[in-house]
Amino acid sequence: SGTTRTITGMSDSAREAASIFKALAEKGHPLAQCNMARCYLEGLGVPVDAKRAVLWLQKSADAGCPEAMTSLGQCRERGRGLAKNPQIAAALYADAAKLGDAQAQHGLGRLYWYGIGVDRDMKEALHFFRLAAKQGHTGADSYARAIRHIGQRGMLPDFKSGVLERVDLSGLRLGEVPWGLGHRQQLWKLSL
Repeated sequence: SGTTRTITGMSDSAREAASIFKALAEKGHPLAQCNMARCYLEGLGVPVDAKRAVLWLQKSADAGCPEAMTSLGQCRERGRGLAKNPQIAAALYADAAKLGDAQAQHGLGRLYWYGIGVDRDMKEALHFFRLAAKQGHTGADSYARAIRHIGQRGMLPDFKSGVLERVDLSGLRLGEVPWGLGHRQQLWKLSL
């Protein structure tokens, strides 16, 4: 049996919200299905149950909800509630990214950055980070800054071996990387 996350004085509100989401989700409302899944993932008003969360996410994603596609991609990437599969995660992120979901754009950029589930491709990574950063996603902004930093040096560490490899970023307009939107979380990793 899962645990129920409660915030002092909020457990009744969380249960009430989950009850409302469930009623709407059962009537086929895609955003309510996505929110019900989040309740199950985080234990908000219901016991944590990743498998139930995935079922609601799949229904919502099938109805075209980009937030659900992104959350389902995160579950696939991490193996939460179903088998870990980074290739399927990348496909889910790509579908949601086409619909303009900034979190999916960031997730897909990150997969291209690290070469998880897709071939490592800094140009694709930068493309998706730019899209997400333009919507104010601070994590994507940090990666985009790091790519600009790499472009100035032309070297990138292989994250598995730690060996530096030359990176061809020719053709990228690095000056267009958005600046000032977020934190420098990733730059410290790239101080070459």
